[in-house]
Amino acid sequence: YGNSASWIAGHAPSDDIKMSVRVRYHDREVPAAFQNDPAEGVVALEEPLYNITPGQAAVFYAGEECLGGGIIQP
Repeated sequence: YGNSASWIAGHAPSDDIKMSVRVRYHDREVPAAFQNDPAEGVVALEEPLYNITPGQAAVFYAGEECLGGGIIQP
């Protein structure tokens, strides 16, 4: 997501949080691992998602809680 993410809490979550990602409103959520790096955080999907395009929005969840979102970077 690069530096384009917006976090509901005002800061990125810790590395050990279990999260999921949804790219399209009606798509399923996909489990993901989060790596918080001071320069650029990375969300790594645990399953492939197809037809994702840079510039699309991704929304991050921990269960029912929305953590935030960001723009997919190339």
